[in-house]
Amino acid sequence: MKNVGIRAVLFLLVTLPLVGVLGGGLVVLQALEQRIEDRLKEDIELIARTLQAPMSRSLQRRSDRELDLALWSAYGTGRVYGVYVYDENGVLVAGADRDHTGPAAPRRAERGEIAEAGGEYGSLAGREMYSYFVPLYATTGQVIGLLQVTRDASEMRGYLRRLRSNGFWLLVFAVGILGTLVFVGHYVVVGRPLQSLEAAMERVGAGQADVRAAERGPAELRQLASHFNQMLVALHEKDADIVVKRAQQERLEVRLRESEKYAMVGRLASGVAHELGTPLAVIDAHAQKVLRSAQSGSPEAQGAAGIREAVMRMSAVIRQLLGFGRASHAARNDVSLRQLVILAATDMGERCLLDGASLEIDGPAEDCVLRRADAGRLREALGHLIRNACHAAAGGKVLVGWRQRDGEPALFVEDSGTGIDESSRSRIFDPFYTTKAPGDGSGLGLAIVQGIAADHQAELTVYRSERLGGAGFELRFRQDA
Repeated sequence: MKNVGIRAVLFLLVTLPLVGVLGGGLVVLQALEQRIEDRLKEDIELIARTLQAPMSRSLQRRSDRELDLALWSAYGTGRVYGVYVYDENGVLVAGADRDHTGPAAPRRAERGEIAEAGGEYGSLAGREMYSYFVPLYATTGQVIGLLQVTRDASEMRGYLRRLRSNGFWLLVFAVGILGTLVFVGHYVVVGRPLQSLEAAMERVGAGQADVRAAERGPAELRQLASHFNQMLVALHEKDADIVVKRAQQERLEVRLRESEKYAMVGRLASGVAHELGTPLAVIDAHAQKVLRSAQSGSPEAQGAAGIREAVMRMSAVIRQLLGFGRASHAARNDVSLRQLVILAATDMGERCLLDGASLEIDGPAEDCVLRRADAGRLREALGHLIRNACHAAAGGKVLVGWRQRDGEPALFVEDSGTGIDESSRSRIFDPFYTTKAPGDGSGLGLAIVQGIAADHQAELTVYRSERLGGAGFELRFRQDA
């Protein structure tokens, strides 16, 4: 029955048994009809036996008046069609019925009937009748006559037919009402809640994840809808969790790629720095020797001074290369961002004065504490950002500070310079890429800052400053990472 619907099941389990009840009711009606017919016959028999004694005395006395009185008294009960008395020869002596005012002979009784009591169906005056016969006795016990009491059989059977018909239609009506109640009750109590649940499932299947089924109907259907809704909530939560984990995984993959890139560049930078360090030291030593032996202001002294200046610039680049490739092994501790900003601003104060930029510290009254951080490397990262900002905002203003963003601590540096164009934003963190004039920068500062940010699992973003109009850089630390 796996493909059979609830209505069909209801029809099979409810309606068909009701039809069986109808058939059983008809059998009961038939038995009831027979019982009623027997009771009607018993009524005639009772009347006949009641009249037997008075009729016997009247017939023995040959008193016509007593016979007539007895006949009309029986007829007056209204339950018989006629009453007839026969003598011992079967000749009608007296009679009364509905269609005659005096005696009338329906038929001549046979001698065999006179001595026996019993009932039979027969025709009388063109009517089907049921007659019951009882013998009449003299005081000596001799049979002296026969009493016949009749009842219209058509009335009896008509009454039975009406009873049968009414009973049949009553059963049909009862079955129809019960069947209608079953189907209407199914639709109201079961059908509509199931349709609502089916509609909700179709909408969920179409991609509407926020749909919920209406919890109505019987307890079982309400429980089914409730479990369905709980399943949808659980699926929605799992989908949301999958989205969050996917985003976290993507961030981790990006960080991993950045870490691998910076690790590779760091190894290259360290190797280059070590290879260049010794020759530059030798060149610087020779340049110092020339300066000591040459006269001040001579071409030799000027050339040696130029060589030393170039060596110093190259040495600065080498120090940056070594810092870029150096892994952090310092202990991680809780760091005050307020104190970190103050120290970095103090470090870069002279540099900003040389560029003609004013450096200001900006932050809320409450301090922000960064957990498990390398204060030295973060100070170095702020130093690179402040140096670049002072160079970009020459003659302008630079802001360095801390803040809370969505409950997460952040460091920022903003300047009043020209900002960074869109075409350069995607490349400014690449090693050796710089927007400065040749000789003004190595292109390693922001790459070093990016590496420090990745080491602290922080997000480094560049934006346009709304307050100063130039570039802004933010290091946002995710404490749950």
